[in-house]
Amino acid sequence: LKSYLITNYEINKVTVVDPYMTVADLQRLTILFGGDAKNSLEIITKFKKPNVEEEEVVNESAGLDKTDKPDKETKQDRIQEIVRNKGRLVSNGLFSQIDIFHSRVTMHDRYFIFWKDIEIHSIFSIGGSLGQDFGCFIQIQEIADTYHKDSVAHYYQMLKEKLEGEY
Repeated sequence: LKSYLITNYEINKVTVVDPYMTVADLQRLTILFGGDAKNSLEIITKFKKPNVEEEEVVNESAGLDKTDKPDKETKQDRIQEIVRNKGRLVSNGLFSQIDIFHSRVTMHDRYFIFWKDIEIHSIFSIGGSLGQDFGCFIQIQEIADTYHKDSVAHYYQMLKEKLEGEY
């Protein structure tokens, strides 16, 4: 995805639609899409935390064993930490801006939407959470079907119309 962004220089915004969002996920997004101060990042999420099974996969990939228990954090703690990190990433020039939206709409599917100004350039469907580090059995597919693209664009609009918060 990083090379896709580099070779399509006209892209100037990336939208990430994912119900799960942690500080580690924001770091993964920075690795994927950061580094060009012309690009903005938009995240639409529910700030959910991965379930126990997903968390074990993430912990294993991070080198933690099952006896290592991360501190309990609340959803509000997670949001505050993400917002603090967001400010650092923008001030260090990794993105021109980062907008984070907390949607009230039920979310399950995950997408990366690449924009050229105000028009959608391309959409990728992501078959797993960011926390899984695109490891085993995670698919990433560019959506080529016009009907499917229009459906995702409509879904995006629904998510943006029913916000619980903006950070």
